[in-house]
Amino acid sequence: MIENNTSEISDFRLPALRLDRSQLQVWVDNGWTKPGSPDAISNILLQFYTSEAANAYSNMQLMAYPRKANGFVYVEGKTILSIDTSVEGFLLSGPAVLANNQISMASLDILNEDGTLNTFEYILFTPERYPKDPEYVNYAVEVVRTGVRAGAVEMETNPCPPYCPDLE
Repeated sequence: MIENNTSEISDFRLPALRLDRSQLQVWVDNGWTKPGSPDAISNILLQFYTSEAANAYSNMQLMAYPRKANGFVYVEGKTILSIDTSVEGFLLSGPAVLANNQISMASLDILNEDGTLNTFEYILFTPERYPKDPEYVNYAVEVVRTGVRAGAVEMETNPCPPYCPDLE
């Protein structure tokens, strides 16, 4: 429980978040998804963000950055994921590490062979405890292709550090 500036007690709840197709189209338009390009990205780096620190217990979001295999991040490509109120958030209690997270572009399977976007509407990120180390928070990931959620978790993000998969 957290006491905010109005002396009310509130739970710390991480909301589900979405990365919309239009946000990723900007990366495509910049040439960052073109295969074989020296500018091509291999991962999405996710960083915790709040627009109002006094309400972080209820409005925590993620910023997404396009990241190249060598670790270079396109800061100008950062985008803020929106809160998806149609999905229940995650009540956070006990010890928690809010590390950066990452996910590979290849695992998302959202690009055509030429680096353009294939058919999907948004990517849903649902917070959870990292199965390999429950002190860390990570996200279950679902690519929503038809506007209707299949409800199946397709993959998960990795808290990085310390659980950084080898960059491609």
